[in-house]
Amino acid sequence: DSLSTAVFYIHHSQGWNAYWWEAGDKLEVEQGYVSFGKGGFQGGRVWTATQDINRDAVTNRPILGGAWYVENVFAALDAATEWFYDKTNGVLYYWPNNTAPGVSPKQVGIDLVIGNLSHVFELVGDSMQNPLFNVTFYGLQFRDTRYTYLDDWGTPSGGDWALYNGGAFYFENTTNCSIRNSAFIRLDGNCIALFGYNRNTSFVENEFAYIGDNVIGAWGKTNDWDGTDGQQPRMTYIEGNYVHDIGLYQLQSSLFFSGKSCQTVLRDNIVYNIPRAAILFNDAFGGDNAVVSNLIFN
Repeated sequence: DSLSTAVFYIHHSQGWNAYWWEAGDKLEVEQGYVSFGKGGFQGGRVWTATQDINRDAVTNRPILGGAWYVENVFAALDAATEWFYDKTNGVLYYWPNNTAPGVSPKQVGIDLVIGNLSHVFELVGDSMQNPLFNVTFYGLQFRDTRYTYLDDWGTPSGGDWALYNGGAFYFENTTNCSIRNSAFIRLDGNCIALFGYNRNTSFVENEFAYIGDNVIGAWGKTNDWDGTDGQQPRMTYIEGNYVHDIGLYQLQSSLFFSGKSCQTVLRDNIVYNIPRAAILFNDAFGGDNAVVSNLIFN
């Protein structure tokens, strides 16, 4: 079936979030019916009618879909620079942007890169009592991780954002780790994920450009409403970074997302060409955050 490999990309009607679904098992295109399969979990709000959650609501307007498109359909491969990967047979189809049929991309100076990693480095200590400590990455460049918008996402806290719990760098149970003077260019998912216990993590004077989702996401753990055991990212320092053109896939993407983290310092960062909030505190957990002298626009 021509739509069996399709991925549906749909904006919220007000344009503040994006959702993806794989095609479902019922595809009756001639009758105008297509079912959705896996997906729809990329936001913190459900697609529902108001009265489903508030019986006293005056209106019953649903959270509606807005602009949408379909991708990953072989029959729609009809324009230059488009491509389709046949996973079943291991064949990549590519429509080159030239007038010489049969000429390979390499012959005209094009490198085709398929990212197959969502995590490049995982820095994980044994526990918060026995963390990994004193690791620094300096002067390196990272690129070409794969997209994660169809992986499992979650809702870190009570705000309306959801998040994929992962990134090119994944930190858990660490102390005094840092990334400095490095570049993250064209990564399709999150760049950095801080999960659970992390202390004194620093991201200083890096460049992040053309990023699919978030640059840095901090996701803490609590016992229901009790966070006093300290299993959260705390004392995170994000300073002097140059960030632009992020959230290329997910509209709910930021330089920094905080869900149950605290004591974060964001200072002297330049951030522009962003889909929504440059800095997002998804809740009021912990406090003692400082956002100082950042330049944010567009």
